[in-house]
Amino acid sequence: MNPEPPAVVETAPGLGQLARPIAELARWMGVMLAAMLLASAMVLCWRRVAGALSAPLRPAPLLLAATLLAAVAVGARLAWECGAGRERTSLPARSVALSLSAALLAIGAMLSLPGTSAGGLFMFWGILAAEECWAWGRAGWRRLARNRWSWPPVHLKRADARHRFEPRPAQSAPVPDAPPAEKVTQQMVRSLTPDGGEVLAGWMRVPMALGQRSTSVHLAFCPPFSRTPRVTVEQLEGPRARIKTVQLLPYGARFDLKLAAQSETAGTVLLRFSAETAPLAPDATPTGSEPPGEA
Repeated sequence: MNPEPPAVVETAPGLGQLARPIAELARWMGVMLAAMLLASAMVLCWRRVAGALSAPLRPAPLLLAATLLAAVAVGARLAWECGAGRERTSLPARSVALSLSAALLAIGAMLSLPGTSAGGLFMFWGILAAEECWAWGRAGWRRLARNRWSWPPVHLKRADARHRFEPRPAQSAPVPDAPPAEKVTQQMVRSLTPDGGEVLAGWMRVPMALGQRSTSVHLAFCPPFSRTPRVTVEQLEGPRARIKTVQLLPYGARFDLKLAAQSETAGTVLLRFSAETAPLAPDATPTGSEPPGEA
């Protein structure tokens, strides 16, 4: 049994120390651009209510205004994404995206004065709509891709639904009593439970380079389980980190590990894991095959 070693991203010391300030600067640039658009929308709304905006714009100024607004919105979104990293779906990220869309809508409504050329309005709103479709389309595509790779295939979910089982107490998994030596990167034991199920439990050391904050950890199940197991993982040593299971299959699992703060020295994170499946029923069909008569 030769499990796949953890995948580690190498980061140069100087680059790791420089990347964080650049990311923070990009994030604040995105926030500033979004704030500028919101402030412009508020000013235009105030002037429209006060009656200062009464003469409709010609098609050329409308086209120029739409181009500038779209460029500023695209720059703000890209700057925020560059600084946010993997936290693109957090509450601040959604707030920035909604603020940009609301500001563009408000500015467009204030500039669409009665008597404006229909062709100019068509080009104006067409450019703004293209920018919004691009922005929200990219967000939806990233969400779809993330869900696609984080969920098992349909036939795995159907097999799991036929063979649900009650979770076992944590002490039933035969995890070794003591952590392995510092030079040992993985140590695991695979055994059978009294009722015929299988348990794979052990330890894993994940190296973290200087300046590194996140990495992906791959755990292979060899031979594969009969179906998708129930996996638990916890941290025992090393800098405080957040562990997220992003993919779980009968033949392996992938975890994303992110430190609470950027590592100032090279070190390791010690993880303890267990993967467990209940015994198959006598008439059950193993994962990866379908019973006769099913499509």
